[in-house]
Amino acid sequence: MVMKKFLIIVLCFLLGTNLYAQAKSKKYNVYSPTVYKQKNLVQASVDLTVVELVVDYSGSMRPWINLAKSTLQTILPKISNKALVGLRVFGQDSTFGLSSCTSSELMSFPKKDNKGQVLAGLNSARIGSSTPLTYALKKTVNNDFSSFYNKAKKKIILVTDGEDTCGGNPCDFVRKLMAERSDIVIDVIMISGSNKLKCLSDESGGTYYNVGTNSEFTEALNTTLQQIPSHSQDNKIHYQFIPITGKVLN
Repeated sequence: MVMKKFLIIVLCFLLGTNLYAQAKSKKYNVYSPTVYKQKNLVQASVDLTVVELVVDYSGSMRPWINLAKSTLQTILPKISNKALVGLRVFGQDSTFGLSSCTSSELMSFPKKDNKGQVLAGLNSARIGSSTPLTYALKKTVNNDFSSFYNKAKKKIILVTDGEDTCGGNPCDFVRKLMAERSDIVIDVIMISGSNKLKCLSDESGGTYYNVGTNSEFTEALNTTLQQIPSHSQDNKIHYQFIPITGKVLN
């Protein structure tokens, strides 16, 4: 009887030691309670760059938008396969009864090989009147980019021929943004305008293109789409669950 008890104790000890060793050899993800409360979660890699075209659809932009369509038809298939490209328009004519100063729409969420949807979005949006430029930038940062890992590089390519006509201050918004973020770069293609929006590229480390001819516009669009921001991280792909809703900067 004593021997039997002794054998049972030994077996239990060995079993417990084995289970401990197995548990120790495995790595487990630890999630805080706040993560479980989030419902819309995505995986995003820091090895990819998110590029969003933010295009002014106010009345004077019509000829330039047509040029952008033909240019992008050729450029988009050639850009890096590490780029997720999307399209947002602003100042477009809205059929939803929205104020012209809240008229901005994501036409295509950023993704790979997105030439078709970007061009379809440019074709389907209609020319409007006002220029809610600051509002569109806020939507891009707070809505469109919120799905992506905060260390993944993000690039805004702003195409416009004017300033905000809705009382917004894009320079002030970007200064506040850059004080808290280091993952966003803004390139500006200004068409025959002033340099008042140069603050956007200066503050974010982007490039400012002031163009006045078709060839200059085509060259600027080609250059900015070919220049993908570099990553300071290693070449490994990192994944993290990120909530769709992020911090909103006003």
